[in-house]
Amino acid sequence: MGRFFSLFRRLRRHSWTERALLGLAAVVCLCMWGALRILSLRRLVRWTGRRASRTATVDRPRIERIAWAVRAAGNHLFPARPCLPQALAARFLLARLGVPTDLRIGVRRPETENLRAHAWVEYEGEVLIGGTESPVEFHSL
Repeated sequence: MGRFFSLFRRLRRHSWTERALLGLAAVVCLCMWGALRILSLRRLVRWTGRRASRTATVDRPRIERIAWAVRAAGNHLFPARPCLPQALAARFLLARLGVPTDLRIGVRRPETENLRAHAWVEYEGEVLIGGTESPVEFHSL
């Protein structure tokens, strides 16, 4: 119960616009999580990238705000913080605004662990979702 009140207090600090964006990001993250269990990854990647064009006129702060909302919602929804639903959600939301993004999936093999995979979204060569160190740490497929 304390976690709920803590989340409620943090939400009160945000504007109504930001709360609505967080709610939308949460719904889309959950939808992507469910869609990954039903549809193929290839189909989801194609579907989430539709409507994106190279002539988008969305300002950079709005793009970063959407990425923030997806990260915040995804971090609260998924205990293990799966990156793929967050990356697909960000790609979907940005494509609806006409913003072209690149979904990257990479792998690495640490010395002491098994093979690890990670997904991230890039816009104009910069990582929006998935951590800025992702292109360096993971080998893109």
